[in-house]
Amino acid sequence: MSPPGAKIAYSGGDAWRKWLIARGVKSNDVLFMDSARPTLSHTGTDAYRFVSFAKTRGWRVVTVVACPMHMLRAFANTVGCALRNYPELLIYAHPGIPTPWNEEALSSQGIVFGTRFKTGLDGEWARLIKIYNNPSDVANAAEVVEYVKRRDDAARRLAGAA
Repeated sequence: MSPPGAKIAYSGGDAWRKWLIARGVKSNDVLFMDSARPTLSHTGTDAYRFVSFAKTRGWRVVTVVACPMHMLRAFANTVGCALRNYPELLIYAHPGIPTPWNEEALSSQGIVFGTRFKTGLDGEWARLIKIYNNPSDVANAAEVVEYVKRRDDAARRLAGAA
């Protein structure tokens, strides 16, 4: 989801900061990862950077937010990175507000333009089929299911300790 009026998947940190603060989020609670993006930037590199960001701050519980059609890949990428680099991190998924699939938008990398239905949904299927079970990227279905079970057990233990 982009701030109202935006026609790009990611409108930038300043736009999001203003949008979040206007909805009651405290300015100090809006954090940004290092703005230097890698040459190759995609969901996997963003997930790796996010897990590293969480680990350096000692965060134990995080939520991945993405548009509904991108949610599975964003969550699976983040779980895959956590399994390799920060397995004790408890990750939850929360889909953002859906945007019209028949509306045209530019991808966050500024490369793909077209309706979300055609470029987004078709692209998601192609990416998942191409890289499914790739041990260096997306966690496979069995790993995600096992992770969610382990995460929920750990969360219950944490709640009991509080």
